[in-house]
Amino acid sequence: MGMTSALKLKQVVRNTRNVLAIELLTAARALDCLRPLKSSPVIERIRAELAHISAPWTADRSLSADIQSTAMDRLRSPRSPNRCMRSWPRLPLRFRAD
Repeated sequence: MGMTSALKLKQVVRNTRNVLAIELLTAARALDCLRPLKSSPVIERIRAELAHISAPWTADRSLSADIQSTAMDRLRSPRSPNRCMRSWPRLPLRFRAD
């Protein structure tokens, strides 16, 4: 039963990465549609890093290669958009035992 759970976890992690990659690509496209407006410096840095991973959307095309590249290869690289997120302020978490 432990091996089955481990394999299921691997599938869940892979699917979660794909969903987050799709969300990231969609958010970047939405911001592209709002040009020439700019967002915060952190988000602009993330968009600049994402531009190296995914070509701009100029016409209908398959995004499976972009999704895979964003999900698996690039999000773990040193040029990762996550590198920009390290500069976000940490919010204190408070838990109450009520």
